[in-house]
Amino acid sequence: MVTDIKAMTLPEIEKAATDSWALVADPVYSDKDGKLKSGQLLYFHKDKEKVHQFVMKEEKGARISITRYNLC
Repeated sequence: MVTDIKAMTLPEIEKAATDSWALVADPVYSDKDGKLKSGQLLYFHKDKEKVHQFVMKEEKGARISITRYNLC
């Protein structure tokens, strides 16, 4: 699923991309522990291959992070 591109906090990203692989542009990481703090959620899907296909087609050269959010 492609989303409206806007900056989101990690909890917002996790809520939107529950049980999916998330493609995050312009990721901001914590200086303290190196974990993702925020970024722009570009795309998410339960199938990792679909996310990779989106990257190869749409986001060449972008600064991105792909993360799986599997929330219980």
